Amino acid sequence: MINFENCELYKIKRKRDLYYRLRVTEKNVALILNKYKVYINDKNRLLENPNYELKQLQKRLLRKLYAIEFPNYVFSGVKGKSAYDNAIQHLKSEYMLKLDMSKFFPNTHRNKIYNFFLQKLKMAPDVAKICTDITTINYKNKGVYIEDCVYDYMKAKHIKIKNHLPSGTPTSQILSYLANLDMFDEIINYCREHNLLCSIYVDDITLSTNRKISFEEEKQLKAIIKKYGQKISKGKTIRYNNNEYKKITGFVISPQHQLVVANKTRLKIKKKILQIEDIKKVEIGLKNSLLGLTNFTELSEKNAYRGLKNQLKNFS
Repeated sequence: MINFENCELYKIKRKRDLYYRLRVTEKNVALILNKYKVYINDKNRLLENPNYELKQLQKRLLRKLYAIEFPNYVFSGVKGKSAYDNAIQHLKSEYMLKLDMSKFFPNTHRNKIYNFFLQKLKMAPDVAKICTDITTINYKNKGVYIEDCVYDYMKAKHIKIKNHLPSGTPTSQILSYLANLDMFDEIINYCREHNLLCSIYVDDITLSTNRKISFEEEKQLKAIIKKYGQKISKGKTIRYNNNEYKKITGFVISPQHQLVVANKTRLKIKKKILQIEDIKKVEIGLKNSLLGLTNFTELSEKNAYRGLKNQLKNFS
């Protein structure tokens, strides 16, 4: 059970107390709610980005949520935790099952967010509604700018809920867990009963153990997810045996239980190297991109690209 009492938002009963703690006035909140730009990015993903003022307000609310003591199996949106921490949780396991939820944010309806603020943080209904308004998007609101291609995209992806947890806000990752808390708690309880190590990273659920995970266990876990209105990505349920390289949230675990640089990352670095005509005159954007990639590889293999990194640092 999560203890919510450390959060300053816990049991707020008056709107004025909420506004005080978020350092905002009621008038200002009314002016900035539902100010979003909705579009499809170059990776063919739906993005719902708040404007500057709304984003700053969401950041202030997020800082209050950070006070909640999250379980050690939650790695997304939690301060001080990362995809790397999620991966190394499973470093010593032999077998792995990965479940990926489809359309996770759109399927997290506004009502789930409201119920979190109302039932878990025990706010007054009108206070819970304001927090819900701050952290959700409603496509019917006039303040939402939606590019033409978005509706075709949503139709193709079978996204029907248009009043939901948005994909591009500071609060969305942490609320994706909190709003679906009952579902995740049931998953964790099932895993404990069956001696499965489980970790949660947004819509990715990773389970591992030193024995084969049965198809009946997979079926039961999927049934729990379906029960709470979420859906599993059909092509993203992945099983790994003990002799396979295991991919988890951007990292790869070898059969020898070591982190190694993913082939995808190596290919990115190789392609960028081929763009360099003179190592002594690397364009600044390309240089920074390569340094970023080589720094990332060091999380898996400390000296994987040490020579390249030193060359880039020495030349302008």
